[in-house]
Amino acid sequence: HELRSPLQTLSAAASVLSRHTEGMNPRAAAAASLVAGEVGRFQALVSDLLELARGDQPASLEPTDVAELARAVCRARGLPASKVDIQPGTEVVWPLDRRRFRQALINLADNAERHGGGLCCIHIGQSNGVRTVDVDDEGPGVSPPDRHIIFDRFVRGRTAGARGDADGAGLGLALVHQHITAHGGTITALTRPGGGARFRIELPAESS
Repeated sequence: HELRSPLQTLSAAASVLSRHTEGMNPRAAAAASLVAGEVGRFQALVSDLLELARGDQPASLEPTDVAELARAVCRARGLPASKVDIQPGTEVVWPLDRRRFRQALINLADNAERHGGGLCCIHIGQSNGVRTVDVDDEGPGVSPPDRHIIFDRFVRGRTAGARGDADGAGLGLALVHQHITAHGGTITALTRPGGGARFRIELPAESS
């Protein structure tokens, strides 16, 4: 928490510099843009670390329309709400911690857009007492050996390179795992039929 105040000051200063780059020489303008970008990344990292530190808090469940939640995540990223597909007969109001489940969907959608060739579809379904959300992308997929480590904290290297991850600290999927586990569920990386990755969330339907 002690990092947030100086980071906000740095962010404000970097924003001022970024708005006045036209009067700078090219090297100074490039430096100002670099500083603004790095401060933004640092702020995101601190937010993720604080979120991880709160991970032992129980989920606060309330009836939530998971389909509308997924559509809102798509719309916020400039993606059509039609990317959300609902299996016929699926009850879409689930007991969820809205904030944490929304963050999980955001991280998965961002992962697909940045490193997975684009979000293909979000499938919502239910069968045999299990509620599922599949987030599919059109990228290179996740190799079987990496599926065991991709949700660990600070995972980089081979997995990141295979999915085109040129930045980030490797916390996005770790946060997804933390949020879904808090719901009593699981998250796994699979292969999407036809190619690409499928990140599958499974929640016990009897939790309702």
